[in-house]
Formats: sequence, C-alpha cells, structure tokens
Amino acid sequence: FHTGDLAEQDADGHLRITDRKKNIMVLANGKNVAPVAVESRLQESPLISRVLLVGDGQNTISALIVPDFDALYAALSPAPERDAENAWVEGEAANKAVRAELDRLQGVLAPFEQVRRFALLRRDFTLDLEEMTPTLKPRRKVILEHFAAQVAAMAD
Repeated sequence: FHTGDLAEQDADGHLRITDRKKNIMVLANGKNVAPVAVESRLQESPLISRVLLVGDGQNTISALIVPDFDALYAALSPAPERDAENAWVEGEAANKAVRAELDRLQGVLAPFEQVRRFALLRRDFTLDLEEMTPTLKPRRKVILEHFAAQVAAMAD
C-alpha cells in the first residue's frame, strides 16, 4: 500500500495487513525479510518469550531471544544450577534446547529467513529502560544499543 503497510491476500480475496514496509530488513544478498512474521512464528514455542531479529546488511539472520525462563529451565535435563542473574541460559544445554525449537519451527520459512545464530538473553525487555513502547512493542533501535555486545558476537 502507499500507506507503508505490507499485506497479503487470502484465498477468499480478503486483504490482511502483515507488517510495515519500514520494518523490512535487507540482507547483504539483497533478500528482504519481514521480521515481525518470523518473530511471531518463533514465539509460538513454549520455550521462547520474545524474539528480535537482527540482520540488516548481514549475510544471515540472527536473533536476540528472551526465553520463557521457567519453561526452558523445566525442559533442561540435567537441570543446571539456577541463579538470580539467569546465567544458566548461556549454557550449552539451554542453547541446544532452543536450537531444537528453532529448527522445528523454521521448517516453513524460506532458507534466507531462518535464524542461523542466536543469543539467549538473561532478562526480558522492559518499559523502564525504554526497550518497549507503552503498548508493549519492542523498540528495535534501543534494544540493539542495549545488547550491542551480543549483536556484535553474532555478526557475520
């Protein structure tokens, strides 16, 4: 649309707005990715609370993932020692469990839309740090600044 919205038409001919054009990420290979659709798909996992895709100008898609801490911890066997800072989410067992979920959910996505690298975050995005809007939408720019070290570690 000229409004800046992206839409798709269903089998009945109805239009459904799916994203905003300004939210599109352009990969280094020229492929366009609508992050909201991919993020929504990945958040269907019971182990994942929030996802923020990263990849503008990169060769592949990466993701900052806020796990559902209780569900992820319950899924780990043997369970690591739990701590107040959630350092256990950076362990190998948590990464393997989330990778298995990503692999399961991404089968319907185009190869260039699939998350290749990810970082599990120790905390959720907050209103207090202005990482979320009052309507609880993530502020991509602020989050990328706050988690710059994790983003840099995932860069190609």
